[in-house]
Amino acid sequence: MQIVGLDQAPSGIGYCYGEPGDRPTFGWHELPDYGDNTARLGKSVREWLMTFAKSVGAEKVFFEQIIVRKFGLHMPTLYKQFAVVAGIETACEMLGLQDDCYQLLISDWRKEFYAGARPPKDSDSESAVWKDMALKECARRNWFTDNHNAAEACGIWDMGCKISDKAYRLRSRVDKRRQQSEQDEARRAA
Repeated sequence: MQIVGLDQAPSGIGYCYGEPGDRPTFGWHELPDYGDNTARLGKSVREWLMTFAKSVGAEKVFFEQIIVRKFGLHMPTLYKQFAVVAGIETACEMLGLQDDCYQLLISDWRKEFYAGARPPKDSDSESAVWKDMALKECARRNWFTDNHNAAEACGIWDMGCKISDKAYRLRSRVDKRRQQSEQDEARRAA
């Protein structure tokens, strides 16, 4: 079963795909800057994803939820994010994957991918720490990338695999317990 994970933003889409249990393929697709023209942005996303999903034989697509913050997010940026998601969902519908297109909560995929680890509460930029954690977790799994969007797409893909494949989910529990034990040891040593 080919699972696709997407870490989407108005500037581009980190992607990851593969079968549960295999080494995934991942990368970054930059989106054109259309200014505030969200219709063109949505069309660009839709066209890219339709071609991409067909080329990799996508059977399920998982993408990240949009977080609406009270402060710090300008409305034009929010509209662009919604245009990107609309492009993803429309592409999936046009490919016949409307029932196999899922939005994942950020807290859910992060909790699974990082085995419960979180940035320190006194972090200056929690977002930057999460991005760094994604790169490190991918490296720990021998999925080397220097693009944090591709790394986060790997986390989304990993969660999609756990949702879609019981055997993968059960095998991953052993690794998760190992990670949590190592985190506990590091805390005790500190």
